[in-house]
Amino acid sequence: MAKDCARVSAEALRRTEGRFVRIGECLYVRNGRLYGVKTVHGRMVRAVAPLRGAEAYDGRGRPTAAARRWVRVWGDQVVAEAERAPEERLRVPSLGELAEIYEEIAGVEFELNGTPRPSSVGVVLRSFRFVCRECGLREGDAVSALDRGRLDAFVAGALARGVRPVSVFAHLSHVRGVFSRWALERYRARGLAVALPDLPRRRGRQEERVYVRPPAALREATLAWYRGLEGAEPGVWVAAGLMVQFGMRNGDAARLSWDRFQREGERVVLAYRPQKTARSSGRLVRCVMSVGFYGRLRAAAAAAGGGLEEDARVVPDAVGAFRRINAEMRRLGWVPPEWHKGAYELRKMCIDRIYREFGAEAAVQVSGDDIRTVCRFYADPSRACDRPMELA
Repeated sequence: MAKDCARVSAEALRRTEGRFVRIGECLYVRNGRLYGVKTVHGRMVRAVAPLRGAEAYDGRGRPTAAARRWVRVWGDQVVAEAERAPEERLRVPSLGELAEIYEEIAGVEFELNGTPRPSSVGVVLRSFRFVCRECGLREGDAVSALDRGRLDAFVAGALARGVRPVSVFAHLSHVRGVFSRWALERYRARGLAVALPDLPRRRGRQEERVYVRPPAALREATLAWYRGLEGAEPGVWVAAGLMVQFGMRNGDAARLSWDRFQREGERVVLAYRPQKTARSSGRLVRCVMSVGFYGRLRAAAAAAGGGLEEDARVVPDAVGAFRRINAEMRRLGWVPPEWHKGAYELRKMCIDRIYREFGAEAAVQVSGDDIRTVCRFYADPSRACDRPMELA
């Protein structure tokens, strides 16, 4: 990089044509500016000295005493910094800064790997900021302030206010997303010291099963309403049918196109990958129906003004259809606190029926979830069969 010169005048040092000229140990001049240059552990480090002109070198191009003192101090600092442990060189960000950085890097991660989805990032950040506030922390506080003592106090306070344990631990699970492994790697690459807090964990037996089978009267009233839609509101019937017959999520039903249906002999097969699990399990859902029912779906979609081309949406007006379904479900009695999900309750009804009538494997096939998820959120294994079981 440099050109050594035994004697270079001060005038010549002011114009070196971009070259670095060595005037002393670890001291170089380039176009009149004094630099410190030192190689530490195979890496060259360079810094501009705060000295200029006569302060840096004399008329014969020799470094001044002040320049030699500065370069000794600077060189010692460079060596000390290089020998510090990597962790000691990292900076602890504030809670507000971490939230902003997480949102930024989550967008990059989604573009690279398809997760986390923007909607999930929003949920994670809302819980993160909520928990921080409930812990008495402000955005300017260091991330390290989110410690076990404050988190335990958050849990105790939430439970005292009557918040269900499942909701408390849902918030903590979302907070964990800010400290996921891929995020910690990106924080460290930015020179930030961020570690997963000691989050309270659930232990022992899980809370009571989430799924509760609705009363028979409510299920029967819902099915009667659904059957009456085919003639009265065919577009709504198509949307509801995809959920109550085949357990589709409303988002998947809204995106569904006719090319997902294939004729196989005397039946039609609906095959698709649910968007929610496409990037995790990637499980393929496969639902079998009769040719007759498939024909009814197409006739109803056409009657509602929908197209029948392969790339056309099966549900003609998904937004309007699901708004109508949600309103009618509330009218039928699907209301909190027992039933929170509106149209989604149709999916749960379907998977519960498939589990009881066709078994666990069929419930997994239709839901796209593993059996543990099915048994926790969509079916009650203790009521899988109501027929007498005694031997004759």
